[in-house]
Amino acid sequence: MRAARGLTALLVAAGCSDAPTAAIPRFKSLLVARHGRLVAEYYFGGTDSTTLFDVRSVTKSVVCALTGIALRDGVLPGTAAPSPTTPRRCTRSAS
Repeated sequence: MRAARGLTALLVAAGCSDAPTAAIPRFKSLLVARHGRLVAEYYFGGTDSTTLFDVRSVTKSVVCALTGIALRDGVLPGTAAPSPTTPRRCTRSAS
């Protein structure tokens, strides 16, 4: 319960609702990074830092968001840029 109170305080400080994390039943962990450093780490519902989570859909969403940020910031070229590699032409051998 101590972690839940700490998380609630963190959410309130960030300007979020102070609803308890119990209101989000599938919420199992929260890691917060700032300036490349882990600043907060919370686990709920019997999970801990060794618990494996199935994050397939989340991974796609995060990669899309990071790609958009990289495009916006000019880290990646725009979508009209040519591919950096050209695939080799496939040829079929005569049988």
